[in-house]
Amino acid sequence: MALHDIRPQQLAQRDLLAPQPEISERLMKAMDGVNQRFGSGAIKLARQGGEGSFAMKRAMKSPSYLTRWQEIPRIRLG
Repeated sequence: MALHDIRPQQLAQRDLLAPQPEISERLMKAMDGVNQRFGSGAIKLARQGGEGSFAMKRAMKSPSYLTRWQEIPRIRLG
């Protein structure tokens, strides 16, 4: 930050990916409260995963025209 770029703290642009301890602490307290009230595991972080494994449904999968020669449509004349 340069000397001519002085501004109030609340107007400073924050790093989106930087950890924000005050928000994380409040979130963890809220999650702990919900888990205490409704039982352990009522709320989980997305990275903890869930029950079973995820598998993509392939019934409506589009053809792979650009990655498989066998799936290129052929046009026959006559």
